Amino acid sequence: MPNEIAVDVVRRFDEELYGGGRLSVADEILAPDFVFYGPAAGIHGPDGFKGFVQAMRSAFPDLQFETHQIISDGRKVARVCTMRGTHQGEFRGIPASGQVVAMPRVDTFIVEGDRILEVQTYMDHQAFFALLQTGAAEPAHA
Repeated sequence: MPNEIAVDVVRRFDEELYGGGRLSVADEILAPDFVFYGPAAGIHGPDGFKGFVQAMRSAFPDLQFETHQIISDGRKVARVCTMRGTHQGEFRGIPASGQVVAMPRVDTFIVEGDRILEVQTYMDHQAFFALLQTGAAEPAHA
């Protein structure tokens, strides 16, 4: 059964926090023991994720997430989206390339009440870093 509260908190994660850069939202929607599994080892807690968002938005100031589908079953939410942004600042040792990157991805969320406990990101991280390093064209969407 869909959980509208969980879906709404995932939308806030995309639109306000990660995609919008409003770091204070992390304290409202992320659980104190929040864990984010992405291109790096697990990022823990709202403060850890704020640091990650700052680094991403410093490198990709126009970072956005275009949601294609959200599926919710109780406390679990899956989102299919495209992450898009222009590489305008250094990211993980890779200097700004000016390259627009668009990466398809799937994120799964565990939501308890109105707080996100965990996010796992599934995307081709190797292709993402290759785009930054080579300035190649955007990857095709699956």
